[in-house]
Amino acid sequence: MKDNEDIKNCEVVKKLAVGEQFDIKEELVEDKNSGVMRVKGTLVDSDKEGWITVKGRAGTVYCEASDKHYTIFREVPM
Repeated sequence: MKDNEDIKNCEVVKKLAVGEQFDIKEELVEDKNSGVMRVKGTLVDSDKEGWITVKGRAGTVYCEASDKHYTIFREVPM
């Protein structure tokens, strides 16, 4: 996760681990010079905000939307 949209002029905020949840705050942005797709959002567990590379210039996918999560609206036994 980086502090700035500009991939050349940014600092690392945090290195994300596999499975970390990230709430998207803005639309996906493509850097015209590098072809990298990035999105701005917030980490669920720490409220840190920054930019994450979703797809690299060679087409490598670094993160994608999860379809395996649940939301609990009331107290339930586990």
